[in-house]
Amino acid sequence: MRPVFLARCRSDRIRRVEALSTSRVRLGEMIVLVVVLLGSGRAANSIQQKQTMSRDLRLYDQPAPYTLPVSLRDGQRKKVEAEIRGFLWTHWHQHRLGKLVATWYSKEGEPTTYTYFVEPDEKGVWQIKGQWESHRGHRGAPSAPKAGYHVSGEFVASSVERIVPLFDGLSPRIVQDGRPPESYVLVLKDRDGKDVNII
Repeated sequence: MRPVFLARCRSDRIRRVEALSTSRVRLGEMIVLVVVLLGSGRAANSIQQKQTMSRDLRLYDQPAPYTLPVSLRDGQRKKVEAEIRGFLWTHWHQHRLGKLVATWYSKEGEPTTYTYFVEPDEKGVWQIKGQWESHRGHRGAPSAPKAGYHVSGEFVASSVERIVPLFDGLSPRIVQDGRPPESYVLVLKDRDGKDVNII
């Protein structure tokens, strides 16, 4: 009787050891899976953090945000837009870090907010990165969403031109002198020379 009992004990131990080793393997697989999942989440967060952390806003000149409602008188609007142009041109031309936020309102009262970053790219070439976001309301078109919607976009301007608009049918002229920002329009262009923003 004793050998049978020992055999049963051994087989029970073997089964327990096998079950234990299987559960350890499963536990190990689960730990590896958790580490991989956490790692991939951290990697995604790390990329996102690098993008925001690489831009230390304490180093950027930042005027107070500008707001340009429709009700703003024409003279005041021109003055505020000139300040915006002056800030962007000066910072880009003098290679100074800057961040500017400006919100324009449409006749319908819909805001479009632009955020401009004047900074060098990864190769050290100075540029103006822009992001914009707009809230559009329902305007009665059958295809328009009833509650309104958001649209957004971004651009990178690798060149900036100061243009004097001419109203006599001639082509606009690029400003070469030290004119005040009230006398020109700022045209931001991408690498292909396409206009991406005009202020």
